[in-house]
Formats: sequence, C-alpha cells, structure tokens
Amino acid sequence: MFVNYIKTALRTLLRQKSYSIINIGGLAIGMSVCILILSYVFFELSYDKFHENSDQIFRVGVDATVGGNVMNLAVTSAPMGEALRQDFPEVIANTRFSLNGGSHELSIGDIKFIQDDILFSDSSFFNVFSFRLIQGDKNEVLLHPKSIILTETLAKKFYGNNNPVGEMIRLNNGTSSYIVTGVMEDIPANSQIQFKMIMSMDLRDPNSFFFQQNNWGNIAMFSYVLLEKNTDYRQLEEKFDEFKVRHTQELIDMGVHFDLFLQPLADIHLFSDLEHDYESNGDITYVYLFSAIALFILFIACINYMNLASARSFKRAKEVGMRKIHGAVRPQLIRQFLGESILFSIIAFMISLLIVQITLPMFNNLVYQHEGSTDLFSNKLTIIGFFVVITFIVGILAGSYPAFYMSSFSPIAALKGEKVKGKQKSLLRNVLVVLQFSIAVALIICTSVIYTQLNFMQNKDLGFEGENRIIIPLRSQGLINKSEGLKNEFKGLPNVDMVSITNGAPGYGM
Repeated sequence: MFVNYIKTALRTLLRQKSYSIINIGGLAIGMSVCILILSYVFFELSYDKFHENSDQIFRVGVDATVGGNVMNLAVTSAPMGEALRQDFPEVIANTRFSLNGGSHELSIGDIKFIQDDILFSDSSFFNVFSFRLIQGDKNEVLLHPKSIILTETLAKKFYGNNNPVGEMIRLNNGTSSYIVTGVMEDIPANSQIQFKMIMSMDLRDPNSFFFQQNNWGNIAMFSYVLLEKNTDYRQLEEKFDEFKVRHTQELIDMGVHFDLFLQPLADIHLFSDLEHDYESNGDITYVYLFSAIALFILFIACINYMNLASARSFKRAKEVGMRKIHGAVRPQLIRQFLGESILFSIIAFMISLLIVQITLPMFNNLVYQHEGSTDLFSNKLTIIGFFVVITFIVGILAGSYPAFYMSSFSPIAALKGEKVKGKQKSLLRNVLVVLQFSIAVALIICTSVIYTQLNFMQNKDLGFEGENRIIIPLRSQGLINKSEGLKNEFKGLPNVDMVSITNGAPGYGM
C-alpha cells in the first residue's frame, strides 16, 4: 500500500508539472526565508552559550547614586569581584578587566603596529571564561605582570607562521616590554566580549595605571563571577546590602551609594541596557518580532499549498471514488494525501537548503554588523534537525485540509463528477484566502514603513558636508608633534583643496 502511495504521488508530481512547480516552489521559498530569518534568531539566542559554565557566569552591575543622580552601570570598582569571592562561598572564581577602545602603538623589533580592541585583564580571566587557548596554559598565561595573549589572526599578522610565544612587544614606545605567553582562537562572533589581544593588568607596581585604579571609589572595570552550580543568584543578591555596608561605608558617608546586582552571562546581549557597556547589545523584542515574521511567511506558504490542493481536488475526485469503491477507507486516503504532502514538503526543503546555501553570504553581509557570521551547515546539527522536524510539520499542516476534504468525497458523487460543479463552497478555504492576503498586506505595510525609515536615515541632512572629506587620525605622539609639517605637506598635493587639524570630528565622542 505504501509503495502504491509513493507511485501515485510521483505520478501526480510528473503529470501536473505546473501545479507541482508552483506548490513546491512556494513551499521552498517560504522555507528558505524562514530558515534565513531563524538562523539570525538562533544566532542571537546563542550569545555566550559556548562557554563551558555559561549558566554559572554572572556580570556584576551597579546602580550607583552619586549626589542624587542614579546611574545604571555595567562597570564596577576594581576590588568588587575579588571581595565577593572572599565574602561568599557561592562565588568560586572571579575576574575583572578593562576594554580599552582606543588605539595603542605596538613595537615588534623595528616594526610598529597601531592596534585597537585591547583587553586588559587580571590573571583569573581563563578561570571564568572558556575562550580556547591554542598555545599556553590557562592557569599561567596571565600570571606574569607584563603578559600578552594574541588571537590567532593577530599572531599571524605580527609573526607569520612563526611561534610568537616568548617574543617581546613594546607598548606605546614605553621602556618596558611585554612577553607573548599564549595564542588563543579568534573570538567567536556570538561573544559579547570582543577583543583582539589580552594584556595583563599590572596590579603590583604602585606606579602603574591599574594599581592606581584599584580602589572602591573608581567605577571603571567589568567584574564577572563564577558561582557554584545550582546557586540561586537572586538569593545571593539579597545578601549584598550587608556586603556594601561592610566595604563601602566610607563612600556611603560621602553620599555615594552602591546597589549591586548580577546579570546572567547568557542574558546580557538581549536583555541588558546599561551605561558604559562595551557593545551595542541586541534586543529580545527583535528576536520575537523576526520569529513571528518567519512563522507568518511559512504559514502563508502552507495556506497557499492548501488552497491550490483543494482548488484542484475535483481533478482527483474520480481517483478518490475509485479507491473507495475498491475498499479504501477514509483513514487510508488521509494517510495517502498526507504522505503526498510530506513528500512535496521534503522536496521543497531540499530546494530551500540549496537556496539558503547560495544566499547565506549575502544575508550575513546584510544582517551582521561584526566580523564573522553564521554558517548554518557547520556544526549546526541541532538546527538542521529542527528544520527537518519543521519539514514534517509543514507537510502535515499543509496537507491536512486537502486530505480531510478530499477523503470526505462520496464515491458515487465523485464518480458522477458532482464535486466538479462546485455548488458547495468551502467556508474554511475562503477564511484561509482572506487570512493569507491579510498577513501578506500587513507584511508589505511593515516593509514599506521600514524602507521609509531607512531611507530617512540614509538621506537625512546631518548639518555638514561629508563628501570628498577624509579624516586621517594621527595615532602616535610623534605624528602629533609634526602635525603642522604634515598639514603643509598635504596642502602641497594637487588634489587637496584644504587641510585642517582638530582634536575631534563630527560623529566622534560628545
């Protein structure tokens, strides 16, 4: 019986080519759009979950009240995390770091590089986070007060294929040098903490910058703690009132108050909106919105299949009548039509994967603002499994109405062709058509509004002329000292109309 159903489905597919192409094509396009949108959703939801103990890692945040002004901060004072670890047995590890957004001049022998995105951390960074080291021991790489860990890309940029461990790098033409103690994998794109290299904070030298910042009144560092497994962080937060009185009484007397709270690491990207955070976070609202759009598009494709299948049902009425006369019962016919729908859905899914594979690079360039992107077919078996399940659900959903509708035909009426006359109209089919067009119109309106907003942002008069103007940052003190000479040099170039020197530019800073 099953083989007969397959043969019938294949005959339908081959004999009714236009119908099959429209039906399968509609499902394939709907599935491919749904897969692309949900790949973005899955990516947003995956932030920081690659860490081994991501559910036990929390960022310490501060609601600071200074002079009556309340600030919700992602940064804390430097001693905060260490004090939490010492005071509460639930805190088994902590780390603190500073992300320096400025540029630094690195000297490697006689070659100089300008480097951004440097993270300055204490020695316990790899005790909390699971960024993978290619070279070096996580317990030792940051123990030396002047250690550097390079990402894999940066190591190749500086040293080619040579082993950089043990090499010396001088920072900002300083007298002291840092030693390369490790190489780590490039930071995953779905990490909220993004940097190109790690340098150890010198907390032992009283003359060092970070030693001088190591006090309770200076709120400038990110603090993370690793809690014991199954610890309820909300219960831990209830103990913070005594903690802050114990450690910050002097500041409280001066009118400075700290209210501490913990943020689960995996929630920060989508649920955090704090001052002095180190990236523009996502928003869970967009995740919900895009998830709904993906499901609406898939639903439209399913409705389209239902309507086409039921509209052409009269052509298969005699087939249904003949099967019933020869002993077929309604459940068998339902299984036949559902199986046919699932077969169409599987074919559509295979085509949609091909469409996704072709369009994914363009989609990544359009959607993602950072380096790196998602690859749906690399280490994403869970996601592919999810879409396989969706394929069968779509097949059953799209084929359910035609299956129950056509299997209900009276064999005598079907053979006489009474259903062809179309005297009975389907209320459900009319509802589906109206619903399909309503969703489509709503999506078109939303698209129009978004297009208008984007067009406004791209063409809004910013108050200054940006065309044919180039900003050249002077990122070393030597160039800054020679800025007047550089200005004169540029003036002498034939294509340069005017030159100016400034310590800021529109769009930078305040």
